[in-house]
Amino acid sequence: MGQWSATRITNLLRRNGTVYYARIKIDGVSYRRSLKTTKLDVARVKLPVVISQIKSEAAGEVVVDKSLNTLGGCIASWVQHQQQRPDIKDSTRDYWIRCGKILCQTLPCDGLPAMVGDSVLREWWSATATRFHTTYANNLLSALVAVMELQVEAGYRKRNPARKLKRVKAIQKVRRMPSPEEFSALIADVRAQNKRFSLESADFMEWVAYSGMRPSELVEMLWTDVGTDRLTVRGGATGTKNRKERVIPLMAALRGIVERRRQDAGPVFHIKTPRIALRNACDRLGMDHLRVYDLRHFFATSCIESGVNFAQTGLWLGHSDGGVLCARVYGWTRDAAGMEEAKKVQF
Repeated sequence: MGQWSATRITNLLRRNGTVYYARIKIDGVSYRRSLKTTKLDVARVKLPVVISQIKSEAAGEVVVDKSLNTLGGCIASWVQHQQQRPDIKDSTRDYWIRCGKILCQTLPCDGLPAMVGDSVLREWWSATATRFHTTYANNLLSALVAVMELQVEAGYRKRNPARKLKRVKAIQKVRRMPSPEEFSALIADVRAQNKRFSLESADFMEWVAYSGMRPSELVEMLWTDVGTDRLTVRGGATGTKNRKERVIPLMAALRGIVERRRQDAGPVFHIKTPRIALRNACDRLGMDHLRVYDLRHFFATSCIESGVNFAQTGLWLGHSDGGVLCARVYGWTRDAAGMEEAKKVQF
């Protein structure tokens, strides 16, 4: 049994100091129902609605949420739920809200359940899967499944027709990472531009390439997180992607940059991204375009080719799966390394 504690709000309880519950006594019978939130401001909003539902159910009435009668109402309810979720980061919340807006723009939101059936959804999915990137299209489908599940739960549908749609299989492209010589040429080219942020942009690029940090994590890094032999990745106020801090050894290639830039306090970098500097350098040198995030792949590739196992590389990258994702996504080698390995094969 959990420990219940009263609050200053009538009919509002808290269990084990975490989740809020609505409680009301009707005709001598006590009713309790979870508000499914640990935030007081959210519980305040949900409380009168849940109390009303409990009263209606106690009176033998069937409670139907009429706002879920249309697809647009379901999308609005689902988006509201995303806005109230305390377990996701702001960027993830904004992503799902954008997905909700796309669903509203591409589906008949005023349609009743009978009007949005298998044929309408198949036509929607055919257009969506070709219009958007594979990953984004699949996420839109996941959102639609969750949205239409609300109508099933509310009794407007017997089944969820969106579940019959098949996700598109993403093509795993071969990534070509620059060689160490090509990367050095990139850095030298950026430094040689002598613009206001050229040196800081080059340092930012090398820091990502020699630490494997996500660019968003580096933007939030403070000098208090930089030790003499290690980097502590915290991710700022919102935390890292998986909300887990990690420690990365200070690699020899990065040590010189750290000592040259070191300050007593404050952020390590003042720029948000060296994206334009990197793109222009690739153009000038006639190299394939690289994203700043690709420099994280450069780090993973260098670790693997140097003999570091997938599990350890994954820990440095901030993965939580023991190296499974690292083996699947980062387990390529540069052309030169692959050709060298091919010499070992005999027939």
